[in-house]
Parts: sequence; C-alpha cells; structure tokens
Amino acid sequence: MSTPQSGRGARRSRRGVRAALFAVLAVVLTALVPVGGAPVARAADNDSIQVVLKALRRTTPANADLPGGLRVSDTVALDFEWSLRPGAEASLKTGDSFTVSLPEPLRSRVPGHSSELRVLHGGESVAVGVCVAAPDSFTCALSDVLPSKIREGWRGVGGTASFQMSAAAATQDASLVFGVSGYPNGQALGLPGGGGIAALQRGPYSPEPLAVGMTGMSEYSKNTHYHLGFDTDRISEYYAAAGASMAFDGAAERTITLVDALGPGQRFSDPGEWVLRLKYSKGSYPQVADTVLAKGDGRAAASAEGGFAVKAVLGEAGADGQEARIELTGPWDPSTKYELEYWGSPVGSDYLEPGLTYSNRVKLVDDANGDGVEEVLVEKQVERSFVPSFSSTVKTAPAYGSFQVQKSVAGPGSALVPKDQEYTIKVDYELPLDASAYHPDEQAYPGGWAAYAPGALNPDGRSGTATMSVTQGAAAVFTGKEPSITFPKGTRVTLSEVGTDSQAPTGYRWSAPRFEVGGAATNTIEIGDGTLPVVQVTNRLEPTWGTFTVSKTLAEGSSAGAERAYTFAYSCDDPAASSGTITGVRPDGAPVASGALVRAGSSCTVREDAAEAAIDGHTLAPPAERTITISGAGQASANASFENAYAPDTGSFRVKRAITGDRPAGAGPSTVAYSCTNGVAGELELAGDGDEARGPALPSGASCTIERAPRTVDGYAVATSYSATRTTITKGSDELLTVTDDYRALKGAFTIAKSVDGDGAALVGDQEFSFEYTCAPTGGDPLTRTVSVKAGQSIQVEDVPAGTCTVKEAAVDVPNASSARSLTVNGSAEAVADGAATVRVADGASAVVASTSTYTLDAGSFSVTGRAAGGALESAPGAFAFDYACADASGRSVGAGTLRVGAGETRTAGPFPVGSSCGIAQEDARVGGAGLATSWTVDGAAAQGQRVVVGIGAKGSTAAVEAVNTYTRETARFAVVKNVEANGAPVPQSFTFTYVCGAGGESRVLTVPGDGTPVESEELPVGTQCALAEQTDAAWVPGHSLSAQIADGGVVEVGPQGSVARVVATNTYTPIEAEQGDPGPDAGPSGGAGLALTGSSAPVLLGGSLALAVLGGSILVLRRRGAASD
Repeated sequence: MSTPQSGRGARRSRRGVRAALFAVLAVVLTALVPVGGAPVARAADNDSIQVVLKALRRTTPANADLPGGLRVSDTVALDFEWSLRPGAEASLKTGDSFTVSLPEPLRSRVPGHSSELRVLHGGESVAVGVCVAAPDSFTCALSDVLPSKIREGWRGVGGTASFQMSAAAATQDASLVFGVSGYPNGQALGLPGGGGIAALQRGPYSPEPLAVGMTGMSEYSKNTHYHLGFDTDRISEYYAAAGASMAFDGAAERTITLVDALGPGQRFSDPGEWVLRLKYSKGSYPQVADTVLAKGDGRAAASAEGGFAVKAVLGEAGADGQEARIELTGPWDPSTKYELEYWGSPVGSDYLEPGLTYSNRVKLVDDANGDGVEEVLVEKQVERSFVPSFSSTVKTAPAYGSFQVQKSVAGPGSALVPKDQEYTIKVDYELPLDASAYHPDEQAYPGGWAAYAPGALNPDGRSGTATMSVTQGAAAVFTGKEPSITFPKGTRVTLSEVGTDSQAPTGYRWSAPRFEVGGAATNTIEIGDGTLPVVQVTNRLEPTWGTFTVSKTLAEGSSAGAERAYTFAYSCDDPAASSGTITGVRPDGAPVASGALVRAGSSCTVREDAAEAAIDGHTLAPPAERTITISGAGQASANASFENAYAPDTGSFRVKRAITGDRPAGAGPSTVAYSCTNGVAGELELAGDGDEARGPALPSGASCTIERAPRTVDGYAVATSYSATRTTITKGSDELLTVTDDYRALKGAFTIAKSVDGDGAALVGDQEFSFEYTCAPTGGDPLTRTVSVKAGQSIQVEDVPAGTCTVKEAAVDVPNASSARSLTVNGSAEAVADGAATVRVADGASAVVASTSTYTLDAGSFSVTGRAAGGALESAPGAFAFDYACADASGRSVGAGTLRVGAGETRTAGPFPVGSSCGIAQEDARVGGAGLATSWTVDGAAAQGQRVVVGIGAKGSTAAVEAVNTYTRETARFAVVKNVEANGAPVPQSFTFTYVCGAGGESRVLTVPGDGTPVESEELPVGTQCALAEQTDAAWVPGHSLSAQIADGGVVEVGPQGSVARVVATNTYTPIEAEQGDPGPDAGPSGGAGLALTGSSAPVLLGGSLALAVLGGSILVLRRRGAASD
C-alpha cells in the first residue's frame, strides 16, 4: 500500500486539518475468530451517527457480483455509508452505536459473528469499536478510542461498508424497508434484478447431469457441505457413451461407483453421518419431501423403495486433501434423481478459512470395457471461497473512486499457505487526462490531484505505478495518499502480481494468478464515480517435482567390485509414498539418474542392496543409508553418494585317508596332489588309515582340486572315493576332504535259467531239471555242486571264486513227445561244447547260463472220402463239405475246420496230437427232386449217425473216414378237369388236349370228358413243367361262339413227390344272333362265326407253350402245385 512521502514541512501542517476532515473509517470482520478482550458496552443508538443505505447486490460468498434476480438461499450484500452528523463530534461517547434491522425476507448470513470496527487514519489502522451480527440485524458500538481521537482533532469521520445476508423467504415486493438508527420510517432499497425473491421451485422434470454442489460457507462454518446429485437416465447415458450398458429398472440391484477427491484444507466427515436420498422421479414429480434411503455406514437399509447401502472407503488425508471411494448400491428406479449429502471438516482449524478455495472433484468410474482397467465415465468439480460477511471501505469524493482486491488461494497444498502471508499487487494506471487537469477541493487538496497521485507519476503526466499488499481472505481497498481522491473517474487500472514464487510452500509453485472482475477474467478496470469495484485475485498452487541421482565409488585399495554394477532402493515421504529400485550403478563416481519423479521438498532415503553388493571372498563394510531432500524444477538434482570397502578373506583345507572293506595287509602310504585356481599346487603325504594333512593358507574365492593314483593289491579290487574332490575357500574355512580306499576280494556269480518250449511243453508239469557245475578258481582246487530248477525259473549261484565253471544238464523225458535241448552263455552258444557250457566268472559280474528244452508232441491225422450213388446221380452235387473239431485228452481244442471233398476224392486233415479225438459231420448235401441217404465207414468199419468220431491212435497214423451219399429220384402227376358252360349248346361228350413236358419232350394226348372227371398224366419227375393246349376244332358247336380257357395259361409244374397237380380247362358257349346276309346257323368252322374266342388254334397255343418251356422259363401267371383233387 502506498504511504505518504516524508519531508513535506509546512505543507503537512496545512494538510493536518484536511486529513482530519477526511479520515477514513475501515471496518473489518476478522475471519471466524471473535474479538479478544472485554466486549464494549452498548448505549442506546445515537442519532449523531448517520447511516445511509446505498444498494442491495446479489453476490457470491466471496462478494463477487452475480447478475439476475434473487432466489431463496442466495447471498445478498447490503452497501451503506455511515458518518457523523455535522457538529456531533463533541457529543460522541463510548458505547454509542447504530443498528440496521433487516426486513423479514432477509437474514444475517453469519449471525452471532463479531468483528472489529477499524479506522484507517494517516496510514494507520485503528480499532474504534465492535460490530455484532444478530439473525435479523447488525449493530456497531464504539469504544473509547474514537471519541479520544476526535478530541485530538479527527473530523469528518465516515465511510462505506458492506454486510452479507441470505435471502430467507420469497416475496413479490420490488423493494424492502430496513430499520435504520435515526430514521423512524426506515429506508427502502430496491431488490436486485427488478425486484422480488423467487421461491425454490422445481421446473418440469428433465434428466439432470451428475453434479456436486457446495453450500453454507462463512466465518462460522465448521464444515463444507456437499450435495452430490445424479439422475439414473444420465448415468445410463454416461455408460452408453463409453460403449457399455447400465440399465435401471427399480428391481435389479446395481452399484454406482464414485471417486471423490476433497481439495486442500478439508477431510471427509464420518461417513456414518452421510445421507442418501431419493429426490424425485419422472413418474412422481413433483415430490413434496425427499425420501431417506440409507446412511453412509455401509449397512443396507430397507425402505419402501427397497434396500440401499452407502459404502465409503476413505484414503489418507494430506496436504492435497483426501480421496474416498464411494459405492452406492440399490434397486435404482429409472428416470429418477437421487442425492448423497455429506460433509468435509476443516484441517487445522475449527472453522473454514476465508480466502482458502475449498474444492471437490467427483468422478463416476467403472470397468466399462471389461478389460480390468477402471475408466472415468464423467467428472465434475466444484470449488468456492468466501470473504468475511462484513467489510468496510472508504468514502470517496465526487468524480473519484478506487477499487478493492479480494485475495484467495487454491490448488493442491493451498492449506499450507500462512493465512497472514502478504502478496504484492502492482497497480499500473492511466488517467483520461493529464494529471494537471484534476483539481478537487482546492482548500482541502491544494496543488491539485497530481500532488496526491498514488505511487509514482510518470513523466508523461498521465500514467503511473503503485503497489499494494493484500492477504488471504480479506478485502483490501487501494488508497492513494488521500483515500478520498485515489483515482479520477475514467482512470484505467491494470493489475499484476509480483514476487510470489519464493512464498510458495515447499514442493509447490504458484501458477499465474487469475484476476476476475464481476465474474469475468480480466485484470483491467475503469474507475467509476464513487465506486469501489471488487477484483478477485486467485493464486493457485501446483506441485513441483524433482529427481535425484546415485553415485558409487570404491575405497582406496579395494580392487574387488570394480567390474560390477550396484543396486539401490529408495523410499520417499512425498504424498505418493514414492519408492523404487535403481540398478546399473557403476563404481566410477558418475551420478546415475534414479528415474523417480518426486514432489519437491520431500525427503528420500536411499539404501544399497548389501546382499547383491556382497562379493565372494571379501568382507564388505556396507555404507549407511543416505537421506536427501528433493530440489524443485530448475535446481540441481540431489545426489546420494556411496563408497564400498572390500577386505579379502582367507581360509584353508585338510585331507584325510581312510581304508575300508577287506583291508589287505601292506596297503602302503599314499600321496595326494592338489592344484588351486590361484596357481598354488603341491602334494600331501598320507601314511595309512586315519592319517591327516593340512593344505596352505589361500585367499577366499580360490578353488582347489585334489587327486590321487589308485593303490592296487593282487587278488583284491580297490575303489577310491572322495568326500569331495573340490573345495572353495571362504573366510576362515577349513574343510576336511576324505580319501577312502575300499578293498574287496574278487568274486563273481552266475545264473542258471530254465525254459521249456514246443507244443508238448505242458507235459513237463512241475518236474525239476538238474544241473551240475564244476568251478576251477585261479590257483585253487575244482569245486563241484548240483542245483535243481523248475521250468520257467532261474537260480543264482553266488560267491563263486573268479575263474572258470562248467555246467551240464541231466535229460528229462516225457511220454508222447520228443525233446531237444540247447544251452547258451550270456545269449551265445560259442561257449557250449558236447552238451556242456563253460562260464568265465569275473569279479562282481554275473553270467547267465540259459537252457531251453523243446518238447514236440507225437501226432497223427485223418482222411475223408466223399462218394455219390443211387438212381439220381445226375442230380448229385460235384463236391461235399465236412466240418470237423478235434480236442486232446484234456478236452482242449487242438484243431477245427472244414474239408471240401469232390465226389470220389479223399482229403486229409491234421496233424493232431496222439490221443486226440475228432468229430466229423457232413454239411447239408440234399438236392431238389431226389432223396438222400448217407452211410459212414471208419477204417473200413461201418459207423452210425449223422456224425462220426475218430481217434488219433499213434504217431504218424491216418484214420480213414468214408461217406457214401445215395440219391433216389422223386415223381408226381398232373390231371386235367374239363368245365363246360353250355348255355343250351349241344356240346361234345369229351375234349382232346395235347401237352409237351420238359425241353425237347414228346407231344402227348389226353382225352378228357366234359363232366368234370379228372384225367391224369403219366408219372413225371418232380419239378417237370408241362404245356397244355386244347384241340378246339372238335369242340365247335354251330350257332355258338366258343371261349376256351386253361388255368395258368396251360402251363403246370408237377411235384412234390407223389402229388397230382390239377389243371382246369373251361369252355364257354354263347349263342350267336343271326344278321342279314349271315350264312346262317349251319355255317361250319370255316365260316369264321364259329371260331373259338381264344383267337388261336390249338397247335398255335401249344407251340407258344413249348417255346417257353424250351427256354427254361414260364409265362405262368400262377404256378400251381397241388393234389389231383381239391
């Protein structure tokens, strides 16, 4: 703020009276804190204090003007002037006061709040009283300071002020009357926006977007108050925009997930206090009262709307605020608005802080794409600050004015900013005219306005620059050297902020400040006549980030570790609790970037991975962890340096000899050689069993290998083993390596395995086979033993001295079978001669002597001869089939099959084991037209039955079976029966038929009476076909037509044996009517009228039938077989 210049001399004395006349009273409402000290006693309102109400304004809690008319719950600012009536200074006393009473629709925004009444005089702010807000009024009472100052010469005391109220009730009045001290009828002011206060009414239903609102912020607010509203139709739209689906039907339970981040200076209240409500729905609009669905305690609550639950998981509160994950679950109705009401509590204070921007950011989230990544479907934010509800400004002279600045802070970490931190605002101004053109009251302001120009007036006489200081949450009025004439009307002022970077909390920086006038973003204002426009200046913090490096060196003399890279872990105390690993740090001292991005001002602790830094063969003294502070952007990165010191380790080893086993005498001393990877080599002498020797001292990490030539003894085998052949030296190591010689007398073994084979193997049964072996050890006497083994088994002959053994087998015979025997040694017959196998027994080896006896059963066979005989040989088949099945004496099948034997041929089956029996049966050999009788002989002896059985009696024998099939011819007849339908005609007594039987058969004649008596043919072979025809010439009757029909077309097949097939021939006579020109009833066969109706003569019919018979076919419609009579 500019201050008067010193060294004014006499001019100051001339201005003393003027300063007293235009002293400025500044009233400031201290933020949220009641004034300390004893309250000022209040006398009756004093008429000597004059109060003039100027205007009502619709504003934000931060005192920024808003356009339009008022609605219930809006903030309303009352601007007024106060002053002492002329000549009233002398009567002013302690406790004098003035009161403004509020009309019914308006109420104090912060009732019960008090603030100091202060006067700005000569650059000094002086408290002169206290103002207290009641719900329906406010009163300012003077202390003893102002009367005292008036006695000292202050004059013309007065100023302007602003008091914030709330629109509490609706009204249609265009203006309201306020009660004012000294004005019995009060004072009326018009309401903003044309008058009236509108009630809160819901308009027609429409789906509202997700929104978060904030209410109730003032000096006495103990929390931030949030209303999170959402409409289910809009929620569905958000999901659809993300390519997903979320439907609401009032029945199915759905979960709506929100991530809510409170800004700095606040943390969430107890979720158990939160309330979920149903506001209204499309179907029930409007709704008189909200419906409470659930509290925020996470427990499901039942209501008429169904079961709902609110679950909130709170994160850690910090400098940047606090985050919560909120899950709202229930059977949400479609086209319905719901609201979650919840609160935030201030951090570090009992009340909200003026000038601090409180914010809330809400995101609707879900894994809409089903890819496991949660997406933000929509995001909404609200932020708000406020200033004290009561403030005073300066009273300006006509045609002059100034402006006021309200400072607020916002963004992450803004709650860390000291509330009394000062900010410098640079004020650049330009006058409409030259400064010399402005001359306020010359008596009060001699020298004109230029003598009182704020700050420094530039040489051009029209522009200048000044500065002012502001603090968070307070409205600061810019005043020049004389506040009442700060700027002439029309002056253009441009504001900027300077020097804020160093004032930011650690880990943050200021972004460019935002200047707003009347809600519009601008830093330029034009001075009005007597006006004090409010310039909102918001400073927003943003985090700054930094990083750090790590470097590694080795202590002097530490050669180990120079070729490797090192690893470090870090953890930081920044809000994100950053942590990680840094790899690949070489021990060359060069800084290696950590890659971490950490909030500036945070501390990070860096630790070396000592386990990974360890080097075999060396002892590491690990360096202590390092804690560094992260520098901000543009500053050098902090470096954590580490130095490693490695000391080499040493150790040794020992070698011991041990002798085990058969322990032969005179094993002798032994020398063990060793060689190490560091180039050291040598020998250690070991005398005998249990002797021990130590190797040299060696550096850790070296590896040594021991080796020794074997110590052999005649007649013994020696096996040398090592507990370990290699040892690696470590710090203080003294590993014992044991060399063991295990001696064993040389012995071996062999196995005798017996197998039987062949078709007679089963005859062996459980008989044992005897083997005799004779062994001749080197330098020893022969040893003979006998062992027995059954077929399919083996026996191990153990502890056989190394040398040669001969194995022989005794023969085992079985009846009705011949045998052959073979021997092998380890699968080869090379070591077999004269029925004996020679086995070489080696130390620890086991040979196998395998004996196989093959038994072949004695076998014989049988033969079958098939013959045909009898009078129907021409019908006999050319071959016969005989089925046979053979079994041995135990009933086990030894063969089965079929022999196909031509007539007069003989075929043999076999061989079959001696003692077997075979059953033989002939397959069906019958033929049509002949009878069959079969007779059997076995080895010339007759056999009875349809099946014969033969036995295999001796090796190589063949039993002879003969089957004779005798075939006898079968015969039958046919008979012709004449049926006559005379119809009055004089028919013949008999009729003549001719017939031919078989292909190429002779034509024969049958004369058949017309009375139906059958006439039979001669005996004919069964199956013979005959064709018949009637000789109709002799059957004509004059005057009649004849129709002669033979059943089945005149073709008949005889059979079966002894049967007579009946053939019916029917003649039908029909009288002929005489016509004009007819020859008359006496016309003979040649006349045409007497022809048979068949249209064929008998020879023609017979010829056709015979032709068909010759072809072996038949045109029979019905082939009849039957007896001679029905």
